[in-house]
This record gives sequence, C-alpha cells and structure tokens, in this order.
Amino acid sequence: FLQQDNVGFKLLLPIELGHLLRREDAAFFQQARLDKQNMIEKLEWSGATLYDIATRRLKACLAEDCKVERLTDLFEDDVTSHDLMDALGQMNQPRDAFKFLYAVIQEHCNNASDDAPNYRIPRLLLDQIRKQQCQRVQDLYRGLGPA
Repeated sequence: FLQQDNVGFKLLLPIELGHLLRREDAAFFQQARLDKQNMIEKLEWSGATLYDIATRRLKACLAEDCKVERLTDLFEDDVTSHDLMDALGQMNQPRDAFKFLYAVIQEHCNNASDDAPNYRIPRLLLDQIRKQQCQRVQDLYRGLGPA
C-alpha cells in the first residue's frame, strides 16, 4: 500500500517515538530504508499564528450574542495580544498552546468563587501557568516527561 506510485504520506507522530528511535543500534538503521529515515525533530508555529488559531476556535464556539470577540477579552486589561502571542509562541505548536490555554482557564475557574465572580483572567495567573507549561514543553522535548 505504501509503495503506490504518486502517493505519499506524512505522519505527525508523537515525539516519544523519536526518543525510542534514537535508542536503536546501528544495525537497525542499516536495515531501515533511507527514505523512511527522514524526520523533522520539532515543528514550530509562531505566537501570532497560534494566537490566530486560538481566536478562530474561540469565535467558532461562541454564541452569537456573546460580548467576547477576541482572545484578549478573556483576560484583564493589562494583558495585551502581544503578551498572549509571546506565551503561545513558547508553546511551539497548537496541541501545547491549547493545553496551555486550558490550564489557564481551568486554574482561573478553580480560584473564582460564587461570592466574588471575576470573569477576566489576571496577568499573574497567566504568567504562573506559562512558566509551568514552558517547563512541561521543554521536558517533553528533552524526553523527560509525558505529553
């Protein structure tokens, strides 16, 4: 099936497979086909691209009468779109960017009470979760932690 003419596949597989592949010995690589050894170690999206992707996903999920129009509308006024682009850019790819945003929203909801509802996420929380998620992403690329 994979040897059909004019048909090609690119698989975006988990990074953990790369760690397993690097553990193989020289005999494994001598038997493997050269055209199967092309790997891109790390795919990276820019912060602006990830911001645009997240904003489009947010808009797709909103009700028509919702007052939120941009991703920055979820955050306090001192959090700019540039701040969010920087934070998302450190996540490198959509999967990690959305894990980051989920962690920010989840932590904010966990800290909010019914007595004093605060619907906008403060900068301090954004920076705190950014540090945690940056460490998680770095550990992942070093092969130290789970995805």
